[in-house]
Amino acid sequence: MATREKILILALPGIGDALLATPMIERLRAAKPGAEIHAFVMFSSTREMYEADPNIDRVHHYDFFERVETGRAEVYPQSPEAPLRYFHQYLSAKPPRI
Repeated sequence: MATREKILILALPGIGDALLATPMIERLRAAKPGAEIHAFVMFSSTREMYEADPNIDRVHHYDFFERVETGRAEVYPQSPEAPLRYFHQYLSAKPPRI
């Protein structure tokens, strides 16, 4: 059984940049209709916008600032690479180790 190609869009800047990227995401979907397109966002406003986008299959929200303020480092490591390592493992179908 063939697995679907997975594409992760890193949308870490704010909502303005995310909005400007929507035509690119539309073209990406047209070029890769069978791919599973995910977006990795840092702001809730960007998450809400991308959740309404039919070209994106799934949105992953990692609110780095909220995690630092609440001290939840044991659940969400504060290292900037930690969420990217998690999604690399996710996209390669390896179970994440958090």
